[in-house]
Amino acid sequence: MNLEDIKNTVFLLGMRYSNIRISPEQFNHYLKQANIELFKQLYGFVKEQSGWEVSNQVKDSLRHFKTADTSLSLDVNGRASYPADYFHQDDLKSVVGSNVYKVTVVSSNKSSEIRADSIYFPTSTYPICELNDTYIQFYPVDLTGVYMTYLRYPTEPEYVTEYDTNKGINVYDSNNSTELEWGDEHYIDIIRIILGYMDIAVGTGEIAQLMDIKQDKES
Repeated sequence: MNLEDIKNTVFLLGMRYSNIRISPEQFNHYLKQANIELFKQLYGFVKEQSGWEVSNQVKDSLRHFKTADTSLSLDVNGRASYPADYFHQDDLKSVVGSNVYKVTVVSSNKSSEIRADSIYFPTSTYPICELNDTYIQFYPVDLTGVYMTYLRYPTEPEYVTEYDTNKGINVYDSNNSTELEWGDEHYIDIIRIILGYMDIAVGTGEIAQLMDIKQDKES
């Protein structure tokens, strides 16, 4: 399944229920919105359940977006920038030789308390960090070998067409389009969300049935 399948299903149901035929540009706009909305819906569900990996089903859905052991570079003040596609941190650690130490995430107030403690102040074997809006602050500031495992934003999809001189129309360009990263089981969700933007309420069962019919005709 690809973006062309999603577009065709959206166009068909749009015409069936509201006589609406959106442009490829409008489809792209809705597609990008739906991609992020589904991501945040799934993340929000598991966040309420105390951790995004609590549900095996959702964990499997979000597996495409988990980036493991990304190296972070700290400046002289112990600050590191977030990865460009960062959404949520899952694990932070410091590797010193063959030893691995967990970096504990704390609030700024707690960080101040720990750093002022003469016994439990941060060390290379007990590092801490604060997640600020634009950077991560690590203590001790000279911490080395820092790695982050995090949940990243989905890659932005892009539906691209090219002009077919034989047909005299624009057709789907699979080579230059950027496909969704979701498993096939979530394509119905993407379609349902897009139809919602068009004020069309269609159940997942009807969408699935329509897609099954289409696949049967193609096989």
